Amino acid sequence: MIEKLKEEVIRQIACGEVIFRPASCVKELIENSLDAQSKKIVIEVKDGGKKLIKVSDDGIGMTREELFLAIERYSTSKLKAIEDLKRIKTYGFRGEALAAIAACSILRLESSVSDGEGYYIEVKDNKIVEEGTIVRKKGTTVYVKELFYNYPVRRNFLKSSYQELRLITEVVKNYLVSNYSVSFQLKSENKIIFNYPPANSIKERIEMLLTPEAFSSLTEIFFENPNLTLYGFISLPEKIFSPAEVQMIFFNFRPVKSTVVKKAIYDGYGGTLLGRTPNFILFIETPPEFLDVNIHPTKEEVKFIDEKFLYDFITQGIREKLKIEKDVEFSEISEIVTTFQEPLIEEEKKLFWQLHNKYIFAQIKSGFCIIDQHAASERILFENLMKNESQEKISQPLLFPILIELKPEVFLIIQELKEELENLGLDIQIFGENTVAIKSIPADTFFAKEDLKELLLEIYYNHREITKSTYEKRKEIYAKLIACKGAIKANQKLNEREMEKLVNQLFSCADPYFCPHGRPTIIKFEISEIDKKFGR
Repeated sequence: MIEKLKEEVIRQIACGEVIFRPASCVKELIENSLDAQSKKIVIEVKDGGKKLIKVSDDGIGMTREELFLAIERYSTSKLKAIEDLKRIKTYGFRGEALAAIAACSILRLESSVSDGEGYYIEVKDNKIVEEGTIVRKKGTTVYVKELFYNYPVRRNFLKSSYQELRLITEVVKNYLVSNYSVSFQLKSENKIIFNYPPANSIKERIEMLLTPEAFSSLTEIFFENPNLTLYGFISLPEKIFSPAEVQMIFFNFRPVKSTVVKKAIYDGYGGTLLGRTPNFILFIETPPEFLDVNIHPTKEEVKFIDEKFLYDFITQGIREKLKIEKDVEFSEISEIVTTFQEPLIEEEKKLFWQLHNKYIFAQIKSGFCIIDQHAASERILFENLMKNESQEKISQPLLFPILIELKPEVFLIIQELKEELENLGLDIQIFGENTVAIKSIPADTFFAKEDLKELLLEIYYNHREITKSTYEKRKEIYAKLIACKGAIKANQKLNEREMEKLVNQLFSCADPYFCPHGRPTIIKFEISEIDKKFGR
């Protein structure tokens, strides 16, 4: 028998569509603050947002009557008529967020439209349990306590406090980039995770956010037509050395996920990526009527009126900026490397020499070969780290622990993952607030303090992929990162014995011809090629 759902069931369903973890709750509250013309937003969380989320702003505030309306479903200040759906310029518009939050938490709202007298209400089980007047500054503060306290199954599906805090951090960073003139502060357990003052431009805010290496790898892009404007920053192909530190897409300054835009960006690079992931922060502006922002309950996805045109517009624009005419062909080098089968070193005469402390030359029967010492060392370390766990775990203790101070958000991730890193020989101990002590490193690695700090940063940048991967895939990601940072470096001088050892270890590998990232480790030259160059 068909029956109409009870109101409490309707509210629970609506809550599940809009609020499904602490980060989605933070997202909705930040959007409300931005729509209220706030210039300073402070987010405080406890237990990864499960115990408390507090968002304070200095926006226009709400009157007593508006406070009561704010917790009702479909009450909003952003829509007046159906035509307004076609020209949405605010973040929120449905009027569902606070009602959904009230359905799954203990909610307290405080607000004032001017310094002085303000009002508050407390809501539990969608019922107002307390109200009154308070003295406060202009703006609004929202307290979300015990999220999903009345939905134990949903609460059990939440991740660890560290992982939930990481997701909250990502949400906040999206909004602080697109709203560069607004001050953002994030605190966890009363400790400041980050504090970004207002910036004068998007570029200045991005420079605040990224490491100097990542920022210097970017180039600015801008192109437009009557219906679309694209502005932002993308990595130069020759400066993509590590996994992406940031990948953000904004439509009309709204952070979104778009498979069409992401594919267009990657395809715009042609064949220059070689499996690498570029940094990009792109802002796409279009008249609101060309964009449907109502296709997803949380507004994380949008649909452009002509996605084929959007794809071509972005791809062509990136190719023009990077001066890429066609996909780069690597068949020639692949043929040289994959068909090379003969032994590298003559048994009766082993001769090595080093070019610019970077490349090893080795004589072979049919000519000579050049070995990239860093790529070769990477391959050796990677395969050693990936060996079966049944083999003895070997690490090399350090005479003195290396102390490394990290950004708070990086420290939280390393603290969460340190036990897994210990299985690969990297012993990390918590030394103090945002500081770790490295007590041992994997055997045969070459780590300076800066290398170790870069390694921990790379692990942080890859944490999204790490946390969603299987155990074997996680191990592979760690091994690639450790091998890259712990390998013999370019500009590192080697003696002949060290070169011989490296070459022999390389050709004991299962796949000696490529480093873990796909770059060739060796290039062969036939003596006949050299004879031809000299006219012999």
